[in-house]
Amino acid sequence: MGLRDAAKKLQHIFSIPAALLKRFWALPTVRFCVLLFAALSAAVPAATVFFVKISQNKKESRELPAISKAETKKIEDVEIFILEEPDFLPKALLKREPSAVWTSEKAQEYWIDPSLETDKEVLLNNVEKSIDKLLENVP
Repeated sequence: MGLRDAAKKLQHIFSIPAALLKRFWALPTVRFCVLLFAALSAAVPAATVFFVKISQNKKESRELPAISKAETKKIEDVEIFILEEPDFLPKALLKREPSAVWTSEKAQEYWIDPSLETDKEVLLNNVEKSIDKLLENVP
């Protein structure tokens, strides 16, 4: 079907005078719009098909190959988990055996009653000296 036939059908359907239709079609913008619409009508479906094919190819390339049970091996715990570090510090060495019950004679050796001490500064100095001695011996 040619342009003239299409123009005749439009003229018949819409009762457009032939002279007016010829002048309308003669405008360059009308021709450009019709050609653009025709090109887009063909290009959009073609582009859609093209991009669908590309996405299917990418999906197929991302799939992992099937692995049989014969090809798998057990992963050792050592490869997954970090091993516990060895304890560098020795266990606490007790100066005396622990006792569940204390007598006042035994406690006298390790205990100084601060309320009985008349000079609190002497007591504080003794405590500071023992703390300093303890901290100096720690590596």
